Amino acid sequence: MRAALILGAALALAACSEDAREELRDDPVAEGREVVVVEAASGPDGLLPLIEGEDAWALDPGASTVLFTGRQGEDEFTGRFGAFDAQVRLDPDDPSDASIVAAVDLGSVDAGTGDRNASLPEAGWFDVARHPRATFRSTEVRALGEGRYEADGVLSLKGVDRDVTLPFTLDVEGDRAVADGQLVLDRSDFGVGQGDFAGPEWVGTEVAVAVHVEAVRAAP
Repeated sequence: MRAALILGAALALAACSEDAREELRDDPVAEGREVVVVEAASGPDGLLPLIEGEDAWALDPGASTVLFTGRQGEDEFTGRFGAFDAQVRLDPDDPSDASIVAAVDLGSVDAGTGDRNASLPEAGWFDVARHPRATFRSTEVRALGEGRYEADGVLSLKGVDRDVTLPFTLDVEGDRAVADGQLVLDRSDFGVGQGDFAGPEWVGTEVAVAVHVEAVRAAP
């Protein structure tokens, strides 16, 4: 099921292979700001340890995206995360034993303007220095029929854990899978935005997260 990633979780959210790190460094949108890439705790190519065995799927970082949409004043904006990873074990015909783990490097955020990109890693927002990653860990995955699924899990962001449910679609052809999911988060639930920005007056509290994941069957 390759792509049931879901952080998307949030999230959600290119993994950290060497090629992806080079692409992120060379991204012209990132010029003029520091991009923090969190190295894997284990497993050389990604943020997460590899899952192996039957029904295991590996993220295709170049074909996957984690996007979010928010509102600043009267203007809607869309941002993205440049570095993320997902490890999935799932049989699309029987997801009862599925396991989905996703991680997003919050320092890789690009919210479209220099001001937002400079502010989001700071303590009042993501607090990247103390909480460099957001993670999603599934607790249950359900098949709803006709390629539709739901994943319950725990989203951890800025030291706060919240139960979330991510609906997603999944299309599997041979050894490749494509999943798309979306959910709406309230940033104030995680303490993202402090002081004058804690409420919705200047920056909307609702944030839509959209995850597009493509994955390939992992080698046994």
